[in-house]
Amino acid sequence: MPDRNYDVIVAGGGLSGVAAAAAAAREGCRVLIAEQYGFLGGMATVGLVNPFMPYTVRKAKHEYTRQDEVNQGIFREILENLAELDGLHPNRKTFNEEILKLVLDRMMKKYNVKVMFHSFLTGAKRTGNKIEAITVANKSGFTEFSAKYFIDATGDADLSMLVGCEFKIGREADNLCQPMTLCCRLANVDRTKYNKETDRTAINEKYKEFKRKGLISNPRENVLVFDHMVDDVLHLAGAAAAVAVKDGGAFRDVDVKKLHEVLDKNGALY
Repeated sequence: MPDRNYDVIVAGGGLSGVAAAAAAAREGCRVLIAEQYGFLGGMATVGLVNPFMPYTVRKAKHEYTRQDEVNQGIFREILENLAELDGLHPNRKTFNEEILKLVLDRMMKKYNVKVMFHSFLTGAKRTGNKIEAITVANKSGFTEFSAKYFIDATGDADLSMLVGCEFKIGREADNLCQPMTLCCRLANVDRTKYNKETDRTAINEKYKEFKRKGLISNPRENVLVFDHMVDDVLHLAGAAAAVAVKDGGAFRDVDVKKLHEVLDKNGALY
């Protein structure tokens, strides 16, 4: 069992939690991550949310160089480590989820971040406006951990809700969220017969036709198709371990613009 007192405790080991933990550890903090699954990466690994969405400065001809990448810090380190292990597609967006798990494990070891897997956040103590401790449940039972600072990287504001912070869900007008996605993967595609551009258009035309005829009732407006790390990969090769939630809980009255100003002022790389 890890020590019970840290400088920083991060609830959630997704990409944001990993980045927060690495950033704190690089500044000399003793850091603990509490992660509910048996590996890091969040929706990128649990939900097969792949590829990474665009993270470069837009260019008319789409001729990007690494200097055009907006994320020059921890995310760049993740990309380079993926590439070294042949876990990154030449497009620098599609990645191998299993290799990403390994890359994130190694990163946490490099920065001496302690990680507890299969650990669920079940409670929290607050004195005034300060969080004093959290309670985590795992095979060792219920254990309390204290820290000077806590970071909620759960994706659903779980820690924030446990300590009584106000939160909001969905858009302001009606609280509706973006529909969740169960990602899946097809294998054995004949690349000689499949044209990425024209066939994607044909797939969506057929999808809309079936919706008009009432053959399918899915409310989504289109079908998204992405490249995979392995070519020729059409049988169902696998589905995600969890449904990918796109809109989690969020704080009320948080000025995102002001947050970015503070980060920029302090030289943050995000």
